[in-house]
Amino acid sequence: MFLEEARRILGAVDRTHERMQEVARGAIGRIRFGATATPGLYLLPPLLATYRGEHESYDLRFEIGPIHAIAERVARNDLDMAIVAGALPSGELQARSLSQDELVIIAPPGSPLTRARTLKPSQLEAATWLLREEGSDTRRQTTAWWHRHRLAPTRTMTFDNPDAIKRTVMADLGIAMVSRLTVAEDLASRRVATLSVKTGLPTREFLVIDHPQKHHGAACRAMLQLLERTFPLRAVPARSRRPAG
Repeated sequence: MFLEEARRILGAVDRTHERMQEVARGAIGRIRFGATATPGLYLLPPLLATYRGEHESYDLRFEIGPIHAIAERVARNDLDMAIVAGALPSGELQARSLSQDELVIIAPPGSPLTRARTLKPSQLEAATWLLREEGSDTRRQTTAWWHRHRLAPTRTMTFDNPDAIKRTVMADLGIAMVSRLTVAEDLASRRVATLSVKTGLPTREFLVIDHPQKHHGAACRAMLQLLERTFPLRAVPARSRRPAG
């Protein structure tokens, strides 16, 4: 509890210092922007290119990391804002919904599983599942789906990014639950195939997160304006931010 309060106070000091600098020197042309892997690799690159083209004088710093690390850095004011996939792990931050993200189960095109029009979850229990790393929201969604349908797969492999998951599926090593966004091109070129599951699959949200007491400088405000132009941002109630279970 003391650590949480100390971080809150130090973050407030940093935000106050930034605001004083802005008053003294004019608009601060810097944004420290973070993201988790799926939006960072597949949603944001065109938006970052637009931002750079519209604001060449601003210092744009961008990095990708696990959701807990990214959220903690936003809370500490090491990052000004971030885009994350799924439930927000900290109630200290504010979140706005950016867009919906549909999850799908993918398999190699030649897999016998692709021949069934609709599969029961139990028919997937014996498959080798390719999982994201611990702490990934995609992994959390996958294991929560297993739990809901009383599945206990015994053959799993773990990889630390969505590209690795796709490549191992293409190599016929197993199946995986992934964001449809990450495999859109691969589905179009038939390098992977989706499996139709009788009970349906989860959806989640991409969220813009920042600190409710954060004073955004000119560069940060420009990014928020670009996000609002591109996506219909809406506030997410605090009670819905924490992951289930």
